[in-house]
Amino acid sequence: MAAMTLRHGDRHAVLLAKDSMYPAHVAFYLAHELGHVALNHVQPGHLVVDSESNRLATFEEDEEEEAADRFALELLTGDTTPQVLPSPDSVISPPGLAEEARKVSQQRGIEPGTLALCFGYSTGNWCVANAAMPYIYSERKRVSSEVNNVALKDLAFDAIPSDSLPFLRAVMGNSPA
Repeated sequence: MAAMTLRHGDRHAVLLAKDSMYPAHVAFYLAHELGHVALNHVQPGHLVVDSESNRLATFEEDEEEEAADRFALELLTGDTTPQVLPSPDSVISPPGLAEEARKVSQQRGIEPGTLALCFGYSTGNWCVANAAMPYIYSERKRVSSEVNNVALKDLAFDAIPSDSLPFLRAVMGNSPA
């Protein structure tokens, strides 16, 4: 499992199982799950579980998954079928891809790691895309810790059943107040 979204009444929760040392790797999964919420794919009392994949869903396989993929791409890049950089036919090094991603990021307002991963997806050259990450980001840090810190500030812990709090503490790796 990479991520899942559940719905209880009118409230939704997104759980991310995918972790990385760079935010671009996790951003797509989070945006995809937000797509399920925004597109009303999750019915009350149900959940949607998504597995890790190196490819996007197709309409023939699952209409809702394809719609959530398009939502995620548009949220992250402004386009449901983003153009990658540079030309998929070109051979590029990790530092070269990072430099190009930073340049295009400034021009188009798209996070550079996301651009590098779009290159990896469209070309199948995941080695170069992933190897570009240390050149794009100044430091490595667990994305799960960053996401959990945001969640810890916004969760209404007094609304969570007391018997669920130990589980929440365990999966978030932090102690809710």
